[in-house]
Amino acid sequence: MSESEQSTIPSNSNMIQSKQTDMNESNVMICSSSKQIEMKRLEGFYRKKHAIMFLTTLIMVLSAAAFIYTLVTKDEVAKLIHQTKPEISAESAAQGLVLIMGILISFIFTYSLIGMFGAMYESYPLSLTFLILNLIGLVATASMASYTTFFHTLLSLIIDVLLIALTYFFVQDLRDLRHLPHPRPILLESTGQS
Repeated sequence: MSESEQSTIPSNSNMIQSKQTDMNESNVMICSSSKQIEMKRLEGFYRKKHAIMFLTTLIMVLSAAAFIYTLVTKDEVAKLIHQTKPEISAESAAQGLVLIMGILISFIFTYSLIGMFGAMYESYPLSLTFLILNLIGLVATASMASYTTFFHTLLSLIIDVLLIALTYFFVQDLRDLRHLPHPRPILLESTGQS
């Protein structure tokens, strides 16, 4: 080997080592930034997520209990309806009551599942849909306040306002997380792995 070839070999190996050192330093910076992103994400995000999941589960359990209560008391309610309006038979009143409650409970279950899955899978569109449905539910609850008992209205309003606030802040966090750089693709590109 000539002297010029020998002098280029160490410089090439030095270049390779310096590139590896640069890549290792960038990996450390990327890992530390991903930890910072993860720490930022953890600040209250998971509490909101689990609170939404808990409240939607509570709504589904209360709805199921209301439907069971309707099934148990349908005969008494049907008799009351028949007494106030004799043109409606007790059987058709009972069937209508169960049908109406079944439809309402299925809507409540559906929108609760949208909220639960939106929180569980951290889905921005599902969570935003759940927020809009909760706003509609709040308006419906407020408009029906004069037809229900005070306790029922108060409980519904408290749950609706809690869910709206939690979902609003959760959707904001999801929107912010969508705009943060994702560390994994950068890490894979910088190390040359695929």
